[in-house]
Amino acid sequence: MTAIPAIVLAGGLGTRLRSIEPNKPKPMVEIFDKPFLYWLIQSLDRVGFDHFIFSIGYKADFIESYPWVKEFPTKKFEFVTEVTPLGTGGAVKNVFDLDSAFKEAWVINGDTILEKPLPPEKPSSDEVLYTVLNKKNVFDAKPNLVTKGDRVAGVSDKEGIFFDGGQVFVTREAVDSYGGPLPVSFHEMILESFERKKVGFRESHGTCYDIGTPERLKRFELYLKGTFIAR
Repeated sequence: MTAIPAIVLAGGLGTRLRSIEPNKPKPMVEIFDKPFLYWLIQSLDRVGFDHFIFSIGYKADFIESYPWVKEFPTKKFEFVTEVTPLGTGGAVKNVFDLDSAFKEAWVINGDTILEKPLPPEKPSSDEVLYTVLNKKNVFDAKPNLVTKGDRVAGVSDKEGIFFDGGQVFVTREAVDSYGGPLPVSFHEMILESFERKKVGFRESHGTCYDIGTPERLKRFELYLKGTFIAR
């Protein structure tokens, strides 16, 4: 197995998709008889990921009871449940806090699929490294990452240069630097890494698909028809 696992953030409420799947968590919305998370794991499997830690909360049983090992028999799956909402940063910290030997991970949004995700190797000596998209490759979202040279300087919807692609490498140094209250967003959790200029980025040359709204869900269905399903 790879040394670096993927923490898949799959605890969100998904309120904008309730009209389609009112009784399931957003990452388990079915597309072509498989939940969105199935397609996400398949895409990460293709680039070499083989250890997945699901951070779950809302309707967690839908995710934990799915036959992941049957679908992906050579992969390792673990589940960490939030008793109360922790935010994206708090969810990551929750996983790291369970095991002091846990040194680094790729953090993956559970409702986003990159066309070309980065492989699961350690990408650099940075404490944090964002997978980013050029704004010309993003459908209907504003670029939100401000960069200076080869550093990510911060997050801003007004001044962003690149778009956060939903795949971020993070080390224990970055996670343990935060000692504030929960819940906390991922961006807020790594503020000290920003200050130390230890946040880098690498561009993914493609676009991303998410299921945040019914319209985006339909776009993802069309994508599947021309890629995964067609093959």
